[in-house]
Amino acid sequence: MYSFLGVIGWLLWQDLRVATQETSAASKTSGQLVAAVGNPIYALLSVSTIGRALTNTITIPDDTVSLQHALITQRKGRWWLEDMGSRNKTALNGVPISSVVLISPGDLIKFGSAELRFENDREDSH
Repeated sequence: MYSFLGVIGWLLWQDLRVATQETSAASKTSGQLVAAVGNPIYALLSVSTIGRALTNTITIPDDTVSLQHALITQRKGRWWLEDMGSRNKTALNGVPISSVVLISPGDLIKFGSAELRFENDREDSH
């Protein structure tokens, strides 16, 4: 009985240790979008909605941007972009996207006619 409880405790500790490491790695990575015009900077959360509606994480007041235009998510330290069925589409480096795509620092993302550059600050762990 004690052996069984010991094994369960050890497994729980291992899961907690791995989860803590993943959370720590994710917190070292922060992303942002920088607008080409006016240079506003929009900080990204691990899940950021982009659109014209005030309920979005990032609100872009542009009539060519849909109310709920796109979604940017961070998973395991990488950033992903998805169009949410917007009328004027989302483009990555000038190419309209039709599925979830990986984004990299320096990529230009266009929501309707609003163009923003993706930046990603990583702490160097060396």
